[in-house]
Amino acid sequence: MKQVITSPANRYIRLARTLTRPGRRRELGLFCLEGLRHAAEVIRSGGQVEVILFRHSLADHGRWRQSIELWQALGVPCWPVADSLFARLSQTETPQGVLAIVKMPAVTWTHLLLRPDPFLLVVDAVQDPGNLGSLLRTAAAARVDGVVLTVGTVDLYNDKVLRASAGEILRLAILDRVSIAEVLARLHEKQIRLVVADPRGETPYFTADLRAPLAIVVGNEAQGPLTELLEAADQRVYIPLANEVDSLNVGVAWGILAYEAARQQGRLLQR
Repeated sequence: MKQVITSPANRYIRLARTLTRPGRRRELGLFCLEGLRHAAEVIRSGGQVEVILFRHSLADHGRWRQSIELWQALGVPCWPVADSLFARLSQTETPQGVLAIVKMPAVTWTHLLLRPDPFLLVVDAVQDPGNLGSLLRTAAAARVDGVVLTVGTVDLYNDKVLRASAGEILRLAILDRVSIAEVLARLHEKQIRLVVADPRGETPYFTADLRAPLAIVVGNEAQGPLTELLEAADQRVYIPLANEVDSLNVGVAWGILAYEAARQQGRLLQR
């Protein structure tokens, strides 16, 4: 086994620490992903892993040792870190013992539009990391083809987003920090209908045509979708609410719309 990292000055330790800052993540094109399952998933899905750091005390545990040996056999650098030092790297209250430094995937519109009838999610300026993570997890479950995050949306590689999404960003084609003008131009060019979730919309979601090609927009938690999106919408849909409830969490609303769209498109029974 490699020598245990004990110094905060080690280059991998310094790199992991600097990646807690969004600006540095963007500059370097790297992010940190915690957890054994997430590390295994990113390797299995073909993601580019720069290095895996793990708590030294885990090295002798069966499944941990097997995973580390497998990753090393695949050519992934794996370094044991002193437990006390590793605890200072983790962004969670209960560190999971494995931290992968991963290259951000290079996603383009082409990745989102591989199918002639794509189903897309457009996230407009959602601010809460937990909400964004929930949106992404549901998008993966409902077989969405791609996700577009507009300028002003919370950072995709925020550790809370990664945890709330259960690592599903690895399964999705996600375009980040895209202008509204570019979103509208691309959808128009590819003749993809734009449906906006709007509490003041004119069509209840269960009577709306949500067949593909389709892009559904969910907006900011407090202010809803931007005026430009509402004006460009082919349809504005709402979810009827009873008992004087005035709104739903954006993740709950998206789940309802996503599964109705997936049902209409016949995606739920695909293997």
